[in-house]
Amino acid sequence: MHLPRTHRLVLAWALALGLPAFANPVVNETAHKNRLSQREAGVQRPLGPDSLLLSQHEAEEAWRKGNQALDKGQWAEADAAFNLAAKLAPKAYEPVLGMADVQLRRSNAVGAEKLVQRALALAPKSAEVLTTAGRLAAAQGKAADAERQFQQAAKLDPKYTPALLDLAELQLAQGKAKEAAASFRMASQADPMHPAAAFGLGRALVAQRDLAGALKAFEQSSGLAPRNPLPLLASAEIQAAQRSWDKAIELARQAESLDPALARSKLLQLDLLAGSGRWPAAQQDYERFVAQSKGEDAAALHLKWGNLMEAQGKAAEAMAAYRKASEADAKLAGAWNNMAWLAAQQQKDLGPALDWARKAVDLEPRNFGFLDTLAAVQLASGDAEAALRSIQQAQKLAPQLPYLKYRQGLALEKLGQTAQAAQAYQESLKSGAKFDGAEDARKRLAALGKAGGKT
Repeated sequence: MHLPRTHRLVLAWALALGLPAFANPVVNETAHKNRLSQREAGVQRPLGPDSLLLSQHEAEEAWRKGNQALDKGQWAEADAAFNLAAKLAPKAYEPVLGMADVQLRRSNAVGAEKLVQRALALAPKSAEVLTTAGRLAAAQGKAADAERQFQQAAKLDPKYTPALLDLAELQLAQGKAKEAAASFRMASQADPMHPAAAFGLGRALVAQRDLAGALKAFEQSSGLAPRNPLPLLASAEIQAAQRSWDKAIELARQAESLDPALARSKLLQLDLLAGSGRWPAAQQDYERFVAQSKGEDAAALHLKWGNLMEAQGKAAEAMAAYRKASEADAKLAGAWNNMAWLAAQQQKDLGPALDWARKAVDLEPRNFGFLDTLAAVQLASGDAEAALRSIQQAQKLAPQLPYLKYRQGLALEKLGQTAQAAQAYQESLKSGAKFDGAEDARKRLAALGKAGGKT
């Protein structure tokens, strides 16, 4: 299977844009990646309303130093400062949360959980502590516990926006778009100037296909955080979905001007220019972006260009771009996968293609699409038994996907197991879903029926 897919604007990408740049200070690495909007405003992490640090200057100063070290990635210094604050103010919960944050960043989830429980014992009715406990539960995959704690925190303090925002993020991640929209609206009511609330609402509305409402929310978010490029990118996606190409490109270029290092804006611009048929401009921008990038960013650009070239039927240009992507980042599994897929489709370089496909699977062993590519290469190489094994591995990860059933049919047919192959083809077509190979599955099924004497 070719991954990422060839050129296709995916509006759902907007759903992945918000959290890193707008996240509140949290106790898990996923949501804590970037405090961009807070740094722009010069905001320090606030003390809780029930803090016991306020009257103890030395403890408060140590706690602040811990937060500063945390922001710089200085885990040892942060831990020492938080420990000092905890000794100076043993009944304050903030230093304990800081220590928990450090432990989680050190991948010590058990230690972090113990510290969060200690904070809960110190302040069982603190919205901040309950929210932190919810974040830790979410990071551990305990969604029900996390939701309950976020809701409890919001009930205790309806104005505490972090609890509402985290509740909304969790609901959105679980596919509860309607509930997420309601929670984001509550967060916006609690803090009308919070850009994350408006941005999150836009993402929830995208999930509900309310593009007009989403666009309005993204525009509001951009007005509240004019230096943040992400609302502009989300708006550009919507404009593109409505085929307003000029406006979409304008928004994407504005986002690039705000953060020239942001790869997302460059990738989106290539998609937009290609989608609107402006290939000379796309080529020019691709070359300009690559000249400005290196490492993972350069690899992503080459991979994108390969996708676009392959969609145009320019196999040689696509393969060259995929090779550049793999050279720029040897751990970019998609590049190895796409090289292998293209070779299988062209029935050439199958020896190297097997190595490329295996490299992609080794890098991402639970990616069923990569296992499908490996099977396609093995089929093209004449090893139907190996292909069948690869497909069976993929089906354990995604048992309902029709194109995996189709590939299974191909392997079974080559092995002479025609009855089983026909059944696989039938199952691949049963859902009525569109997939590459559906028409071939119908033809093969018909041919097997005729060979078996069926009418």
